[in-house]
Amino acid sequence: MNPLISSQQVYFFNNHGYLELEEIFSSAECDELQTHIDAALFSRIKRSLSRIPGEELYMNGRDLWRSKEALKTLLLSKRMTAVALGLTNKSSLHLACDQWLPPLTWLESEKTKDLFSIQGLACVYFIRLSAPIEPETLNATFGFEPGLIPLPAKRGNLLAVNPNLLLNLPKLSLHAAGLYAVAYAFPNAVYFHNSKDPCNHLLKAFGYNFGDRLTHTHHPLVRG
Repeated sequence: MNPLISSQQVYFFNNHGYLELEEIFSSAECDELQTHIDAALFSRIKRSLSRIPGEELYMNGRDLWRSKEALKTLLLSKRMTAVALGLTNKSSLHLACDQWLPPLTWLESEKTKDLFSIQGLACVYFIRLSAPIEPETLNATFGFEPGLIPLPAKRGNLLAVNPNLLLNLPKLSLHAAGLYAVAYAFPNAVYFHNSKDPCNHLLKAFGYNFGDRLTHTHHPLVRG
């Protein structure tokens, strides 16, 4: 087990399907991370992000680490990978993807794994880069009615989620917070057809076909 994750934290994660880690990023680091995300998005869209609908931001917000070296360095760093490796008790995982989640209107709850087109996800992070703009209670954030609202309680916190956990996305729509999601996958994970994922065909640009296993070339392997 990675020393950064305790046995008590693993027990809680295995029994509840989530674990929130506080102050993983400082306020200054949140600003810097948001700057890198915005730069990656702008490099793709070529227009002022303030004028882009949330749906278009989402479509262009997958695998931002491929467009910004600073994001790739962060997502492959021990600082980030230690949590997923420790919670899953694995010696190695793939970097599956990242995803910018702008404020959107979600119509129904979904399991975390159903947001992506990779089968075999191990752990998904939701990172909050902006401070709450309205009072939020723990009951509001962690209420199951049904599903977990994937909204860390404070800026800079990281919420690690089991891919099988149901997310209350309609309730997430009530909050005007953008979230940065990062997913890590097991070494035998595969690319599969997922009609619920707007970025379903994205990996075909790298030579993948549905049913192919993730490769080290396009989905780097991280080790403990």
